[in-house]
Amino acid sequence: MRPDALLTPRGRLRRLAAHVLGHYALHAPRIAVLSTKEHALLRVDAHVPDHPSPERFALRLYDPQAFHEPSVVTELAWLAALRRDTGLVVPEPVLTRAGERLLKLEVAGHEAPRAAALFRWVDGRRRKASLTPAALASVGRFVAHLHQHAAGFVPRVGQAGQRWDWERVFGNGSPVAPESDDPLLSGEQRRLFDATAARLHVVMKQLGRSPDVWGLIHADLHSSNYLFWGAEVRAIDFEDCGWGYFLYDLAVILDELYAAYAPRAIALRAGLLRGYREVREVTDEQEALLDVFVAMRLAELVRWHGRSDDPAHHAAVPQLLTEAVHHMRQLDLSAS
Repeated sequence: MRPDALLTPRGRLRRLAAHVLGHYALHAPRIAVLSTKEHALLRVDAHVPDHPSPERFALRLYDPQAFHEPSVVTELAWLAALRRDTGLVVPEPVLTRAGERLLKLEVAGHEAPRAAALFRWVDGRRRKASLTPAALASVGRFVAHLHQHAAGFVPRVGQAGQRWDWERVFGNGSPVAPESDDPLLSGEQRRLFDATAARLHVVMKQLGRSPDVWGLIHADLHSSNYLFWGAEVRAIDFEDCGWGYFLYDLAVILDELYAAYAPRAIALRAGLLRGYREVREVTDEQEALLDVFVAMRLAELVRWHGRSDDPAHHAAVPQLLTEAVHHMRQLDLSAS
């Protein structure tokens, strides 16, 4: 067997994955690396007991520097509850031989313990080029059912894990924090971001955090993360899931519609909200706040990409800033 030093980075990931998979009731796994950004994602095809054909799984190997255990524990608990309590198709966590959803283990050659989670694969196709109001209505119904469950669900660890709130985006240390001297923003951009931050602060105070407006959210429901299987909508990649406003989940979808699907965005937005309202209420007052939460999404993307050490991420900042500034200029920020 070749030592790790002689393997490519992907070869080392596959070797680590093979070691991790030994803790699951899988036989003869075939492993393919799908993504290596931050937490690595791998596809696994393997035989399981009492099934003649191989089944497919997704394995996430957590970067020790970015691993936040309370957030992952909360995510896995919610996904398991969604599969148990609803008909929604989401990635189902697979238990280890020891009955654990989250695997943590010491690995030879790795200084820090490694954590991993295995999920059943979710089949489906993306419809980036063929989104219609009817398709978005189906997405809206799915998201409403997701929020309906979240409104009544609190994991045993309570509200642990990451939060998609004002402090995350605009708090101390953020390059888009009010009155920050970070050079990421110009003077004019800084004034717009500060006014948006003030408006969001007022909005969030008015909304409060009752279960009808606040709970677990996916937080990254762009068109690569909701899939279509016939007439059914499914969702994947709950890695960013955490506590936040349900309006923010809808705003993430709308942000992409505004940026990538103009001039169809108005009709697509109407379809999304029509489907959502078939399951769960959005008042006219709440709907009027959606574009403020779109501004929060854009500010979060600027913050995340702006602080990244990855040159590719940093290179995306100018376009994101252009979109953020354009959107913020359309908002009524006078209420702040």
